[in-house]
Amino acid sequence: MSLSDPEGAAARLLRWRWTLPLVALVGGAALWVATWPFWNNRFSLDVTAGYASVVAAERRDHRVSISLPTTAKVQISGYRVDEASAGLAPLATLPGLITLQADRIVLRTLTLTEGSHLAFARGAGGSQEILLRGHAALELTLVGDIRVSHGAGELKLVGESAPMVLTVIPGDPRNPMRISVEAPEPLPVVELLDQRVTSLRFTRPRPSIDDQRPVYRSEITAGTLRLLDVEQAVTLKLRDLVWFREESATLYRMAFTADGVVVEATGQARAMSIGPQVGEGQEARGDRNLTPTVFGYLLGRHDLKLLWGGAVGLLMALWKARQWALKVAT
Repeated sequence: MSLSDPEGAAARLLRWRWTLPLVALVGGAALWVATWPFWNNRFSLDVTAGYASVVAAERRDHRVSISLPTTAKVQISGYRVDEASAGLAPLATLPGLITLQADRIVLRTLTLTEGSHLAFARGAGGSQEILLRGHAALELTLVGDIRVSHGAGELKLVGESAPMVLTVIPGDPRNPMRISVEAPEPLPVVELLDQRVTSLRFTRPRPSIDDQRPVYRSEITAGTLRLLDVEQAVTLKLRDLVWFREESATLYRMAFTADGVVVEATGQARAMSIGPQVGEGQEARGDRNLTPTVFGYLLGRHDLKLLWGGAVGLLMALWKARQWALKVAT
């Protein structure tokens, strides 16, 4: 094949019987790769649910600073006292359930560390429940006349009116600490903002680790899951199960509202699905796969549409050139 005759060389190459099979082989390999699930799927999620839990990816001290109404009761179970003012020091020796009342109770700081679990849940009668597991803490300030009860015992007045500080942490790393806030009047909005997380779940945990039934109950009441790379929006309905695999997200907001727990997050996941469970263990997923293929991802990228057009144009030009080469040969 002489370079002094480029037209002849090109014609011979195009007439070569393996040219089109090689092009077809390369094209087939590309199509095969295009059917693979894409591995870095960006999503945004807006959900209202009765229960939502996350796993923190980093340490954050969230300044909640919510003042509860005077009629509010705060019940805490599964706790250990990390720090307490002198008047509240006896709480360290009271295991089980305690109930706090005061002229004013302020939820001051919610501390999460990497790997700690946090859940917001709507309880019976509209109570707000915060569940913490792992290395996490909640700091409260109690002001005015403070009343404390242990278990089902009577409320007892703590004989100090100066503000008191109480910091509680989970007492058992295997079980959550539960903080329940209830009042006969509407409670203020308790919210968590801007937290990096590695897990988003909307199913309540089993009552026992021995309960391994495969069917889970979703607490989602409504919401939207947006697949940002393919510009697809999926409307979530009552009890829809949402499954992420290897997710990493920023929880912009998780808050108690009149409708339930609101979650606003954006992030990325290796795979996404919704619906009843298929598979078990680490392979568990929903029966409706939402993970885009590589081809779907490329089609959804507007900045790649020009490249796709160029590739199609190149294939057409190759076909035309082959027809020309065959004519030259005759």
